[in-house]
Amino acid sequence: MYQRRPQQLEHFATARWVEPPARMIAPLIVDALQRGGAFAAVVPSSSGTRAELRLDTELLRLQQQFDAAPSRVRLTLRAVLVDVAARRVVASAEFDRSVDAASDDPYGGVVAAQRALQQVLGELAAFAAQRR
Repeated sequence: MYQRRPQQLEHFATARWVEPPARMIAPLIVDALQRGGAFAAVVPSSSGTRAELRLDTELLRLQQQFDAAPSRVRLTLRAVLVDVAARRVVASAEFDRSVDAASDDPYGGVVAAQRALQQVLGELAAFAAQRR
């Protein structure tokens, strides 16, 4: 999606993601948590493995904004860390990053989105490690 004016979201006419962004981000979250080293193992929720903690994430925003030059990508991710046995929320947070795009087109948006995601993944891994 992109935004030229506040409160007005538009879709690129010919550019499409290979997969829904949330689906593409999920394995990157698992990898970032595993590389962080704070957990003995990190597995995707689809594995069916029992775990002490569960991290629920929701991609709230991924949009290229053209209301200023250069355009920028804004990525917002919500994370909720849950103690599975106690059925209680351990912590929750929102991670929000805006990154300038190198070009005002879908490709520039993708590159900026990748940079924003790397920043958010680092913050997410630190958040989860501090609250485990």
